[in-house]
Amino acid sequence: MSQPDRARDRTAPWYSIPAREIVTVEHPCVVQNIDKGIQTLDGNGGISRLLNPPRQDASINLFLCPEDGMSRPLSSTCNPANNILLKITVPRRTGRKRKRGSNEPFTGNDHDASEGDCGSISSSPPSPSRALSARALLRRLQDSVGKYKVEAVGRIERMHVFRGMPDFVFSTTSSPFMTKFREKVLPFRYDKLKEFQFDMSKGSTTNVDIIPPPALSRGDVPFNYLYRQNPTVKQSIGPSGEITTTNTQQIVKVLTHLVACDVPSVPTGPSENCPPIHTLDQTLQETISILQSLFETRVAWTRRGLRNHLATNEQKYALRLAVPYVGYIFRSGPWRDAIVKFGHDPRLDPSSCVYQTFMFRTLPSSITEQLDNDNGNDNNNNTAPTPTNQTTTITTSISNRRQTRPRLSSAVPAVETTPPTPSHIFTGQAPLPRDGKMWMICDITDPILARLLNPPTPPPPPAEPSPSAEPTSPAPAPWPCDILSSGWYGNVTLAVAKTIMRAKIQHMLETGTTPPAAMEADFAPLLAFPARVGGDAEVGRRCAVDAAAAAEAGQRVSARCMSLAAEVRAMVRGAPGRKVFLDRGRMGGVGGCGGGPGGRDGGAEEGGRNQAKKVKWDDEAAGRGEDEEGEEDEDEEEEGQGEDEEEGEGEEEEDDVEMSGM
Repeated sequence: MSQPDRARDRTAPWYSIPAREIVTVEHPCVVQNIDKGIQTLDGNGGISRLLNPPRQDASINLFLCPEDGMSRPLSSTCNPANNILLKITVPRRTGRKRKRGSNEPFTGNDHDASEGDCGSISSSPPSPSRALSARALLRRLQDSVGKYKVEAVGRIERMHVFRGMPDFVFSTTSSPFMTKFREKVLPFRYDKLKEFQFDMSKGSTTNVDIIPPPALSRGDVPFNYLYRQNPTVKQSIGPSGEITTTNTQQIVKVLTHLVACDVPSVPTGPSENCPPIHTLDQTLQETISILQSLFETRVAWTRRGLRNHLATNEQKYALRLAVPYVGYIFRSGPWRDAIVKFGHDPRLDPSSCVYQTFMFRTLPSSITEQLDNDNGNDNNNNTAPTPTNQTTTITTSISNRRQTRPRLSSAVPAVETTPPTPSHIFTGQAPLPRDGKMWMICDITDPILARLLNPPTPPPPPAEPSPSAEPTSPAPAPWPCDILSSGWYGNVTLAVAKTIMRAKIQHMLETGTTPPAAMEADFAPLLAFPARVGGDAEVGRRCAVDAAAAAEAGQRVSARCMSLAAEVRAMVRGAPGRKVFLDRGRMGGVGGCGGGPGGRDGGAEEGGRNQAKKVKWDDEAAGRGEDEEGEEDEDEEEEGQGEDEEEGEGEEEEDDVEMSGM
């Protein structure tokens, strides 16, 4: 196409584009040999299919190992394009030189001196395998400004790109079958195909040739993992000046002494890793001082009982960190989750029976929302009056694990001090305190339970000796301490108490009212059971309600009473370690504790076996860490103190025994 001379001087040159179809292939490899590059595209057959596809968007295959017929090829993506292929011709450099700016003749050898780094190149056009480098081509364009020629070769309408990941490669060179298959079948010659035979032998067990699958990976697009740093992890400078990372939301390690029920000796002081008290903040020091004064009044507390005696919210939040300085916690046994004063071993003191704990699982009920309102408004033995200027936000999360509710002891502003709230006291009257699921026997004031559990003349709390002093001799007890189940009480007495208490809790959860007198009458036959029994036959004989005798005594025997009696028998038979106790005939004491409930009268009925079988508790097998502090630690989470979720796992395991009839 021609233009006037005046227009040609003011515009870019015009080029005609031939009607030639050109396809672009974006090869993922660095092609230094065009012949081998064509082989990766399946040779001339692949090029033919590339130029004459069955459809416009048909893909092509790229073989990274064209010599291996078993390799899986890469598939391309055909994208539409609107490009033009240009052929640019620049004058070839002869290599002769002359002084710049002079008209002297050129001197020197006839070779391309600009490519000295790549070696001398002859005057003939470079072969495809020795194409110009980008640096040499750029130098030629700079030296030939206005002297190069441009020619439009054709229009590019399709472009093949390879964006998928190649499959994994499994070498089959050592496989006899694949080697024979490659030699006999892949050439596609009939004479060689007739020589291919399968091995029809049976029972081969050694050197079995395992053929890999045709594809090892199903995905060809890389997965976006979106790796990023935890936003709570910050960089800081260590003591020696090195840069370290610190998690700003890491939970503070609680160094509480958690001991098993059969530990030989109890801790006598805080852990060595606990910081000195004088280095702690003022609120924590005040909390420790209050706890020390509380432990002077009695040697064991529940966490809820201690919390109820703290005045401010700051002290309640610091309770979790203050406990390791005043006492230790049993992980299992009759005093499970009780906070015991350092140096005091309740297994050696019969008067410590009142510090044994009961733990129950409180399930959601239809009266839950009503109880929440009652707990905030009623003023009785279980709740404290709600201050007029107090604002409480009630959040109820119904689940089988727990119910999240504000504590009666922490629902006050931090600046106010209030009298101790008695939510840790079980009176048997509605409404039921919902800020915990564990009670200590000395905190049970229900008339029936108190008459059943408290001794007629309870001994005064023993004076606590110093850690270095010798422990005093325990008071005589009717039977040895059962460190796994019933403690200083008889196994039947403890089962009856738990059954009655659970029945009352269930009634208050379902109805929100105090148990009626008729229900109290159903408990009377259970109080006539013996304090302790031995074998299973004795349990069934002595822990049964005699309807005829009860009728003669004027007592009413209802279906509920019979169900409660069956529950007592099931609880006695399912006590932890009972089978071992019956087999041994006695329980190995801890610290001179003597035998256990296994030395009951009915031990001979089970055969009198003496097998050395070790008792392993479920909560101990789970391997809980030092941060776990039992059932009431879960309630610490509800206050936002960040306790571990697993701290209450052992509670549910024990409840499977205690709450089996609920």
